[in-house]
Amino acid sequence: MSTATPSPPNRRETIADAAITVIARDGLRGLTHRAVDRQAELPPGSTSYYASTRLALIELVARRLADRSARDLGVLFAELERLSVEKQDDPGRFEVAVAVLTGFINRLAERADDMRARYALVIDLAERDTIRPILTSASPLLGSTLDVASGFLRRLGVNAAPEQVQDLVLLTDGLVFTLVSRAGYGYKRIDAEAVVRAYLTAIAGPAHLAPAAPETPQDARPATGAHGRTGVSATPTEREPMSAERERRIALVTQLRASGVERVYTPTDAEYVDELAGFNRAIIHTPELVVAATTVDEVVETVRFANEHELAVRVIGRGHGALAPITDGIALTTAGLASVEVDAATRTARIGAGTMWSQVLDATAPLGLAPLCGSAPHVGAIGYLLGGGIGPVARTFGYAADHVRSLQVVTADGGLVTADAAFNQDLFWALRGGKGGLGVVVSAEIELLPVASVYGGGLYFAAADAAAVLRTFASWSRELPEQLTTSVALLRLPPIPQLPEPLRGQFVAHLRVAYVGPAAEAEELLAPLRAVATPLIDAIGELPYAQLGAIHSDPVDPMPVVEGGILLAEFGADAAEALLRAVGPTADVPLAAVEIRRLGGALAREPQVPNAVGGRDAEYSLHVVGAPVPELLGTVIPAVIGGVFETLAPWGTGGTQVNFFGGANPLSSLAGSWPEQTRARLGEVRRRYDPEGRFPYPAA
Repeated sequence: MSTATPSPPNRRETIADAAITVIARDGLRGLTHRAVDRQAELPPGSTSYYASTRLALIELVARRLADRSARDLGVLFAELERLSVEKQDDPGRFEVAVAVLTGFINRLAERADDMRARYALVIDLAERDTIRPILTSASPLLGSTLDVASGFLRRLGVNAAPEQVQDLVLLTDGLVFTLVSRAGYGYKRIDAEAVVRAYLTAIAGPAHLAPAAPETPQDARPATGAHGRTGVSATPTEREPMSAERERRIALVTQLRASGVERVYTPTDAEYVDELAGFNRAIIHTPELVVAATTVDEVVETVRFANEHELAVRVIGRGHGALAPITDGIALTTAGLASVEVDAATRTARIGAGTMWSQVLDATAPLGLAPLCGSAPHVGAIGYLLGGGIGPVARTFGYAADHVRSLQVVTADGGLVTADAAFNQDLFWALRGGKGGLGVVVSAEIELLPVASVYGGGLYFAAADAAAVLRTFASWSRELPEQLTTSVALLRLPPIPQLPEPLRGQFVAHLRVAYVGPAAEAEELLAPLRAVATPLIDAIGELPYAQLGAIHSDPVDPMPVVEGGILLAEFGADAAEALLRAVGPTADVPLAAVEIRRLGGALAREPQVPNAVGGRDAEYSLHVVGAPVPELLGTVIPAVIGGVFETLAPWGTGGTQVNFFGGANPLSSLAGSWPEQTRARLGEVRRRYDPEGRFPYPAA
């Protein structure tokens, strides 16, 4: 458990603390916005700004009380963890249990204002749905406390049944109430230690004289989550003693939930695996905690909590971009923040973290407006924007990051800031292209284009024609106008029924095109490729912008993947021949796709408000995806992809594009995603906004 100094209270916490003092002193009837302003020494109206109604103010107090209780429980759990390990074979371990529990009761009683305010709220408002789950026995604090107390007592020789542990927790609460209120006892101050010793002696009998029961290995126990508990097990055998690590995790979860973050999971929770499952099933994350955020406030609280406990925070979005497993700290998932708000008059959209491009397309297409999405609309928008974003019409309009108006970011200090061309300009520059290590982006405002359709799609050529297609593409693509964005991919397709019959189990060359302009002009430009051979499938025509994903037809189902990419300064006849020898139809390689994408055009130009996007000097990119064969992903496929990179190295820029950087790229080469000057400035901005490395980048 970290002993880092807590951050100073923010304005919301200051108001809640003042309200607690008012309730403790004057009772619940004395709680008014004006009284809290006076107590907090704030300007009149300050409390109303943060809690517009009295009920909102009461809820603010309830959450603050729960947060403080959780912090106390965290201290207790840490003490239990240490002492139960140190003293489990000590003949005096029974007295240790008595002393720790008595000390906890006394610590709570010393917080008299908190306790009086809590009891006042419980008595008057326990039936309110917004209060009951926070401060009563329905709170997740109870289930966590029962778990920890049971394991602690058992290691110290008190083999209490679950109902006895529950009674002990209720007894503890009653003792605190008696000490705080001093009601009905007059001359006599209750002896909490004597009561605790008497109760433990009654339930332990002679057991406290015997050696403590050995711990059961963690992985031999049944997985039981601590969240959402409303009762206790019916028999003692259903509650097994816990490892110190699990107790620590329960302590962390308890505190985080008490701060208002509802969906927090550990490896023993069923939701843990589901939340961590991304598109790339070759990457298995195992962080200490998973937070499935549903509000911006939850993101803020998570980051503040991570600071207090010195935990790393890594965001898991909805894209393809996981590079390595997360094995510690907090994994923050953002699907619950997905949202789209379109302003047709200003041609902008505000999108929440976790939003997929398909959701943005659904909201903008009926208005004749278009976001600069990627070739796979089923992936997340925010991570795509942070890495630059090269989509099917990128040569015409540039990087998606070039069209970002503003970003809302939770920074490493737990603050929520806006970054745009006028405010936090260095952060705004870095986030658009810098990818990670700068904060948690919770929303972005993007420009929309008045584009309802494009002329585009794909031509699929047979293996026998692949060499001619690639050679023609190498010469044809050099002089294209920037209204045409194109790529060619050599695909080894599986024999699955989801594919059209001519493509099943075949090697094909797939030409992808999108032209922003008249169909006749596009067909004139496409004539040299159409002349090479008759395609197996001709799927080029007028295409609604909302169906842009049909151009590349990327897989949508999760699968195990190893991929990577490099940038090329040119791709001529010699490079085409080298690539054909390495990965063409006669090569026996475990690769699913090898793509050459034409860059240049608007991608080469800096936007009006400069950003950190790298790779503007490249003319082409090479992207390679391994076959989804699990037994080959760890060794063979990365080596094969590395060999392809070496083959094309003579035509490379020596750099990468961060959104196409993958597990097949050496992690040390990630720096090549930016020019040296950009890379140095990014480092400075990261150090300024995240000096403690709360958001590790690269994420591994």
